[in-house]
Amino acid sequence: MAAQHHGDRSAFEILPGSLRGEPKRTEISYAEFDSLVEALASDIASKLGAEGESAFPRIVVRGPNGVMFLASVLAASRAGAVAVPANPELTPQELEHVVADCGARVEIAPPEAAVLDGIDRVETRWSLLHDRSRKWPSPDLSEVAAIFYTSGTTGNPKGAMLTHRGLFSDISLAGAYPFRSDFMVEALPTAHIMGFLVLAGALLAGIRTFAMERFRPVRVLDALESFGASMFVGVPAMYRMLLDAGAAYRDLKSVRVWMSAADVMPRDLAREFQRMGSAFTLGGRPVGEALFVEAYGMVEYSGAATVKISLPFWDPFSSSIGIPLPGTSIKIIDESGKEVRRGEVGEIAIRGGKVLHSYRNREDETGKAVQGGWLRTGDLAKRGLVTDHFAGRSKDVVTSGGYTVYAVEVEEALRSFAGVADAAVVGVADHVLGERVAAAIEVEAGAKIDLDELRVWADSRLAGYKRPVEYAFVEELPRGSTRKVKKDQVRQLFEGESDDGS
Repeated sequence: MAAQHHGDRSAFEILPGSLRGEPKRTEISYAEFDSLVEALASDIASKLGAEGESAFPRIVVRGPNGVMFLASVLAASRAGAVAVPANPELTPQELEHVVADCGARVEIAPPEAAVLDGIDRVETRWSLLHDRSRKWPSPDLSEVAAIFYTSGTTGNPKGAMLTHRGLFSDISLAGAYPFRSDFMVEALPTAHIMGFLVLAGALLAGIRTFAMERFRPVRVLDALESFGASMFVGVPAMYRMLLDAGAAYRDLKSVRVWMSAADVMPRDLAREFQRMGSAFTLGGRPVGEALFVEAYGMVEYSGAATVKISLPFWDPFSSSIGIPLPGTSIKIIDESGKEVRRGEVGEIAIRGGKVLHSYRNREDETGKAVQGGWLRTGDLAKRGLVTDHFAGRSKDVVTSGGYTVYAVEVEEALRSFAGVADAAVVGVADHVLGERVAAAIEVEAGAKIDLDELRVWADSRLAGYKRPVEYAFVEELPRGSTRKVKKDQVRQLFEGESDDGS
């Protein structure tokens, strides 16, 4: 569809030599990208035919983030297979689990990738040579298109089986995007649902994209400046790192839209970046402030469920979870599944055509996650009069001395203390309180934090039962591929500590 609409226009900017076989190329057109997908799909189909695979074979997709990874996922789908994107940061043990769990016997990967036992390979290669006479299968939209493995907090990753209809819903909305001159910079993991949909959506929207293989804050800032980019997509942790890398001292006025997802974006941080960008250019001069677009969603819902837009100088939805996208319904429920009253906190439940088909080989967990067509997200929100307000993850609730403490509230307070780059709050087992509140503090580079001053400061802003009993200071919080904090690893920082925090 993108090739039909945009043809020879440039789709992707790439670094010379990043595509094997084309060391001098710096851009790829929409038509060329379609030809690349066609060539890879032909290679996959030939391998599957030789392997004697049955209907809906699973193809593990490996390699660095970016253009070739996206082409490989789409090629697997075009060849009638179920794509299984594998994050390049997976450990060998995690990768072995993914391969065994999905039942794949073939992978598509670059030649330099480590060889896996018991699985055949299609090598990624730059090629525009293909036979257009081949007829590809036309899938039922309700069939499984891809299996995205969640990072998980305990145990092995779970495979979320997503349908063609679910994955295409968000991408199809991008087709109505009216601005063809936009240029986007992104450095998200393509194997993650957010990174995949950002690249695929930009492709259909006609937005020229520079997809970086890894997030490096200084290089991202360089790219935004040198390309005069109008859009950037990242997660909140990336924005904090950009700020630490000197974003305020760069010329980012070309950026009209900042976008974020995968975690709650602090309002103050979003406002800083809005001021760095501009609404438009008039007579060669930047005017106004940029927009900030934040999406809320998850892999189990095939991407975004809600969206909110912060306008310059006016943000009516600053603390809300956003407005549901077309075809999506949201309600805030209690443990029994009944909707809570206004002003009460409950779990966010989502219903719509994008709910996952099932978890791979986990029928019991699928039944717990999807009840009566409603996906129970594990996220908490306070039901409001007009919009609902995010309150954190259900697993991030600390029950201390009979009180309920929402980690997100304590984290937001701690982040505003001088020298705190980020904070992660967890509950630690306590034989008296049940759980005690503990906070890991990521210290800004070059900063020093006095623990006693931090305690006094927290005492003046948080009720007694919300105050952290113990603190741990770290150079960097443990994070996953999307830079989301791994709370299970944070909790390990406090294991073995005494109940008085000593």
